[in-house]
Amino acid sequence: LRSERAHCGAVPLAVFIDLDPGRGTFDPMTPGKPDAALPDVLRELREQGVTIVWFSRLGGSFEPAVRAALAASDLDRSSSDQVVLLRDLSERKQSRRDETAKLACPIAMVGDERADFDELYLYLKNPDAAVALDAMIGRGWFLASPFVASAAAPSIKTENNQ
Repeated sequence: LRSERAHCGAVPLAVFIDLDPGRGTFDPMTPGKPDAALPDVLRELREQGVTIVWFSRLGGSFEPAVRAALAASDLDRSSSDQVVLLRDLSERKQSRRDETAKLACPIAMVGDERADFDELYLYLKNPDAAVALDAMIGRGWFLASPFVASAAAPSIKTENNQ
């Protein structure tokens, strides 16, 4: 395994951001608070012509809810960014990332775990086998979450628990 960067050529530059928390799935109804610095950073990237691409393992029918969460959080107020969701249950986020990378060259990727950069991390018997890829952390691959988890969810009252 080697940490080689692809040459972008004439393909538009992009930043890929994974919305899913850990091995879970992004919940657009309770996304949490956005990282305070992220809206301004994303705005600056867009002004420089960089495409922002959001990924989640949610199905395509969730796109309006994802866009609403991004707009409400000021991460994509104008809904101009690209949102990449799965088309069916047999699809993988890795295949969607690879497909998107043919149309927009990722100059940076943001995710809260290494598998957000490459799914091979999920299948390593020996995690040290990917140590060469760790050179990308902080140099194009950034371990971070676009949303900070919300505080405890409000309790739901039932008839017996008023």
